[in-house]
Amino acid sequence: MRTELEFRNQATAHNDCYLLYREAADFIIVHDPDDLLFIKNMSNFWTTLAQLHLKNPFTAGFQFGRFNSYINISKSFLHTSISKSLESVRIGSSKVFLKSVFFTGGIENVNAHFAAYLQPNFKDTFLSNNSGIFVHIRNISYVDNLFNVEKDLVFEGGDKNITTYIDPNHLKNIKSAVKKRMSKFREMNHLRNLSLVNHYYKLIDDCYESVYYKYENTNGKKLLQFCPTHFHCKFPEIPGVNCVHAKQEFIRNDLKI
Repeated sequence: MRTELEFRNQATAHNDCYLLYREAADFIIVHDPDDLLFIKNMSNFWTTLAQLHLKNPFTAGFQFGRFNSYINISKSFLHTSISKSLESVRIGSSKVFLKSVFFTGGIENVNAHFAAYLQPNFKDTFLSNNSGIFVHIRNISYVDNLFNVEKDLVFEGGDKNITTYIDPNHLKNIKSAVKKRMSKFREMNHLRNLSLVNHYYKLIDDCYESVYYKYENTNGKKLLQFCPTHFHCKFPEIPGVNCVHAKQEFIRNDLKI
């Protein structure tokens, strides 16, 4: 019996979330953790999207251009600087697969990028880069000191930064809000006692790479393969234990590998 869908059961997770919350929201975004949406000249997401919807009342979703990007991130939580990380973002010149902001009144179900079933007379609306973009953080450099990075990289032939696409004043507001939140985090002394060593996710990353990019073509390039979902991933370091069990046992018992 088939109990899973391709691509790590993402379609199931997306639609479970969508069906659960669509009556509570006018707009829903299905995105990866490394997809950051920046809308130009906006005060907040809902106000801006509502204004766009007034101009496009039969839109099923707003499609934004999406670009692979590069960013510097601090290795240590206590030395994190959102300001410096955002300033380090370099946006590639070529677009990758679009992402959408869905209007819940116009669609019945979703997938990772587009509405899967539209109500009659509804259609997708593509927005130009002048309206906003999704920044797809594809390459990350973890650095010791964000205030002393040796060189400024150019990513995939692109050297555009965030202020190319959004109002610099909006960027200042983001930095200010994050700074206030970070100051509250730094007052929580117990955070200083958290382990800086990450065991489990390194194993997951190695497993994912070995399964998802399993075969190479004649040119030596890795070919994209469908992942059989995390229920089937195995850790050679822990014989007979797949990653679901590892997440439960490995973290709880703090096994050393």
